[in-house]
Amino acid sequence: MLHKICNSNDLRDNSMVNFSINNSEILVGRRRGRLFACKNSCPHRGASLSKGDFNGDNIVCYMHGYEFNLFTGNLEHMSHGRKTRDG
Repeated sequence: MLHKICNSNDLRDNSMVNFSINNSEILVGRRRGRLFACKNSCPHRGASLSKGDFNGDNIVCYMHGYEFNLFTGNLEHMSHGRKTRDG
């Protein structure tokens, strides 16, 4: 089933927006001129990917630093936890 959620022209480059569709959170955005869409939930522990950052073509989960490719969905990097500053 298709759902129109926005016009692609409304998505600025290097941005992402979370949408709720049929009780599912979907993350939609544009990275380096390419559109992407995925569940807004990290497969590792369910953290919201919209709170993460981009790293190349990957999205980095803010909770544990796992990186997933935005266009293939592949796990690209598995971290052993995020580093925090002392203090």
